[in-house]
Amino acid sequence: MAKSTSQVKRKKRKRKDEPDKPMLFSSTNYFIMIVGAIMVLVGFLAMYIENQEKGIIALYISPVVIVAGFITVAVAILKTDKKQVDLDVRTSSTMGE
Repeated sequence: MAKSTSQVKRKKRKRKDEPDKPMLFSSTNYFIMIVGAIMVLVGFLAMYIENQEKGIIALYISPVVIVAGFITVAVAILKTDKKQVDLDVRTSSTMGE
């Protein structure tokens, strides 16, 4: 007898030809990005809280903190882990053999 469609369990098959994709960034990169984003938010928050045109925090300190936050995020994006690069080089050299 043929099995009804309700009795047949469909399993999700993983494609054999599709390799596992590695993470784009390491956990260190994500941590540095979060720190940079918090710096940007703190800078804008300090500028908003002071609420004065000629205040020292709004004019001098907050912009420096905001720019430092953006630079920190850029460094997090451009930073590479030496361990991960060494591992990538080793695996690519063994695959070519």
